[in-house]
Order: sequence, then C-alpha cells, then structure tokens
Amino acid sequence: MNVVLLRNSAPRPVPVTNWPTVSGTPINSTVLNVRSNTRVVPSPSPVNAAAAALETLEPDASDPSTFLDLTRNVFLQALLAGNRRAASGAALEALRDAPSSSDVYIDLLQSALYEVGRLWESNRITVAEEHMATAVAQFVLGEIFPRLPSATERRGAAVVTGVEGEMHQIGAHMVADILQMRGWEARFLGTNAPHPAILQAIESTEAPLAVCGHIHESWGAESQIGPTRVLNLGPSGTPIEV
Repeated sequence: MNVVLLRNSAPRPVPVTNWPTVSGTPINSTVLNVRSNTRVVPSPSPVNAAAAALETLEPDASDPSTFLDLTRNVFLQALLAGNRRAASGAALEALRDAPSSSDVYIDLLQSALYEVGRLWESNRITVAEEHMATAVAQFVLGEIFPRLPSATERRGAAVVTGVEGEMHQIGAHMVADILQMRGWEARFLGTNAPHPAILQAIESTEAPLAVCGHIHESWGAESQIGPTRVLNLGPSGTPIEV
C-alpha cells in the first residue's frame, strides 16, 4: 500500500549543521512545509484573494469526481477567512462523502494548503493570513482524526516528528494521521524535538519506520537505526511501500 508523503512546493535550501547522523547520513525526512518569514506585504482581503484564485475553476457539480473540487473551494475560502467552523464543516462533509479518508488529506487539505502557499508567495495574502489559514487547518485535523476509520491490519510503530529548529508541524501531523489510517501505530512527537529525544524514541520503540521533517540537505538519503528505516524524502515527495 502506498503512502504519498507531502512535499514543499517551493523549497529553499538552508545550511544545516549538527543533525544526528547514522554512518554520516543526517536522520531526517521532508514533509510539507508552508514557509514563513518576517515580511509583511500589502494584499487584498484573503477572501477576495481566494475568490480570484478560484474564479477559473468551474467544476460540474453533477459529476461525482468533482465533489472534492467543490468542497475544496469552500474549504480554502474558510481557511483564508479564519473561519474554523466553516472549514471544519466542509472537511467533515468531505470525510463523509469522499471515496476514502485519504482523499480528504491529499485532495482537500494538502491541495488547499498548497494554494495558501502560492497566494502568500505571490504577495496576495500576508504572512499573518498564511499563518491563520495554517492554524485553522491544524484545528480541522483535530476534528477529523477521531472520525477516521480504524485499520483492520496492524503494521507496527512509526515515529513521526520534526527535528530541533523545525517549527512547521502540520505536514508531519498529516503524515502521522495517514500512517495511522494505514494500520501503523503512529507516534507523533510534534516538532522542534531535540535530536537525542528523537533517537531515543526510535530506539525504544524499534519502529520499522521514522519520518522526520525537515532538512534540505541530503535529499533522497536513507539511513537505518536498528530495524528502523529513516527516510529523507526530498522536496518532490517519495511514494513508499508501507
């Protein structure tokens, strides 16, 4: 079964030092990173920005394949308006009607967050509005998770976290939820975890899989800690068999 781990749509290499290593390879993987910095730029209102971004989308409501397109439009506008209730309602509706729960994460949440990143990068929303949209999406994840179907097959533990200095949490959170749906006991440590704590968690659980974000060096590298496979997925994402 494939899990497509999320990617940063516009990666920026940064210098990295003192990461934990195994045989000289940094222990890390890349997950979704909606970048932020200190710039603040004039922009139209976030709802108007969303409407402008979506004005070229004219899905056929009678076609079941476009259901998530329609819901994603509503969801994106709710994110940019900071409307947690509307965003949660759209996501829960998608969870009820989508072909699979994974579709909600990939085709709704991931796609909407990519669009938020594009709007920020093109100066159509401010960094504050981007952070607000991400915070609303994080809230929605908490609403979705208790309603996810339980997996019938158990595949063991998986450690999901972010290295020290990594403050972007939502991508790792989504990966942990998807792994949980696939039968893994996902141990989500949050982000900005100290390196020794990550190693301790991996060694103590003997998890077959560890996904850790994010670091821009050694894209595509792979390491092993005992039975644990450690992946640096790179900016384009890497399908893995789990």
